[in-house]
Amino acid sequence: MSEKETKKNMLISVNICLYNSVEFIKETLDSVFAQTYENFEVVAVDDGSTDGTYEFIKKNYSDPRLRLYRQKNHGLSYTRNRCAELSAGSYLAFLDHDDIWMPEKLNKQVVAIKRTNHPPSLVFCDHQVIDKTGALGSVYSIEKERTLLDSFFDTALNERACIIGLSGVMLQKKMWDSGIARFDERYKMAEEYDVWMKASMENSAYAYVPEILFHYRVHGENTSIRMPELVYLESIDILYKLLNRASHRYRSMIKKNIAQFCLEFFQECPNKSPEIIHNLFAYIKMDVYVFWWIAMLYLTKFLRGHGFRPRYWVRTARSYFSSLRQKQK
Repeated sequence: MSEKETKKNMLISVNICLYNSVEFIKETLDSVFAQTYENFEVVAVDDGSTDGTYEFIKKNYSDPRLRLYRQKNHGLSYTRNRCAELSAGSYLAFLDHDDIWMPEKLNKQVVAIKRTNHPPSLVFCDHQVIDKTGALGSVYSIEKERTLLDSFFDTALNERACIIGLSGVMLQKKMWDSGIARFDERYKMAEEYDVWMKASMENSAYAYVPEILFHYRVHGENTSIRMPELVYLESIDILYKLLNRASHRYRSMIKKNIAQFCLEFFQECPNKSPEIIHNLFAYIKMDVYVFWWIAMLYLTKFLRGHGFRPRYWVRTARSYFSSLRQKQK
């Protein structure tokens, strides 16, 4: 199929990883089959559920676009790769088993792709939080809360965070096929951050739809809430891997990001067991440059906490010495 034909009638592969999902999966699947854009397939892989998720879907959904698979439990990253492997679409549209799409989600993102000159590696949108009961919570607008640059890779480094929600992302399938953007099965918490960074380093083009196109469900079982220390440790490891491929202009920024993650780890993570601390130092590999950045970031935070504004005083000092030089001339 030519690129022109693909854009005209693009097949989207919706990837859903299932694990003990029976509580929310009806809302999730109903939101998919309510899409106004109809040229999609649903590839759902059950990763060894014990609550009857597979049987519930098999009994209640007969749409021919749904392909349901079952496997022994292998973990989330393995299952994400399995979904992608079974997909035939031009883009992979990820959807967590407890999140909900708006009816126009796929259509608006496909329109955004069609408007680009160069096929983007990533397509994403805004979202709103919901709780276990579906009650609406805070709104997350990327353009309001972040600074979007021309390159997604630059944006992610500049913001020092995984700024996009998985259920709002579409990934160019050929990025996965080539092996560039596959999910690393060593990661339990930050596997998606790893994929976004690898994909955008290869192809920095992205398409952003500044609208709420999905609801992100927050409840007690969210793994990132239960184990924040793993998020930081894996993010540090991901950035170190990127260092091996990054051009010279990115290396300083990546090491500063590593230092920032280290600092946040010590400030925000409740679990600071000797084993966790040992793992952290193993990740940063006693990198002198990273330790220097940690010291600078900590000093800046400390001074700001005591009413000292480093940038203001640096600008003031520069202005003062500049005026002195002019007078001497």
